[in-house]
Amino acid sequence: MFRCVLLVEPVDVLRAGLAGIIRHGGIALQLMEARSIHNAVRTMHGQKPDLVLAPPELLPPPPALLTELALPQSTPVCAIMHHHLAAPPQGSGYAATLSIFDNQEVWLSRMRQLKMHQHTPNTLTDREREVLRLLTLGLSNKEVANMLGISSHTVIAHRKNIVEKTDIRSLAGLTLYAIINGVVNIDEIK
Repeated sequence: MFRCVLLVEPVDVLRAGLAGIIRHGGIALQLMEARSIHNAVRTMHGQKPDLVLAPPELLPPPPALLTELALPQSTPVCAIMHHHLAAPPQGSGYAATLSIFDNQEVWLSRMRQLKMHQHTPNTLTDREREVLRLLTLGLSNKEVANMLGISSHTVIAHRKNIVEKTDIRSLAGLTLYAIINGVVNIDEIK
């Protein structure tokens, strides 16, 4: 499941239908909808989606789009194709192509495949996962350091790496991330 998906679609009826597929398919914890790139910037309010869905004919290619939205270049952008035979240009940087002519099962399957290939907890090292687990269990940096036999400075460095890799800054957000990605069991959390 994606933490947050940004859907940029200027056609109201298409946006509503695609939003319904995403919501009912359990693809995202949060869905942000926008008519245009400018509307998307206002809609985001500093949040950083981990998937962007947008029609390529109306927006700049992914690198420029991600820069304009102030998102990491690693954020996958899926092209929403409005024409039956159209495809985005080769090498344009789209992570996947989704057609408005595809049925719901195809959309959900492709988005799930994207999530499996996206940088998930596997991008965290074993030590970072261990530090994240202990932090979500309520331990302080010093307690984590003592438990793992490392310095507090090393714990802080691991936390910084975890924040950079997940793009989640709050402990509450990291806790939710840890639960969703199997780093910690919800029953273990105090």
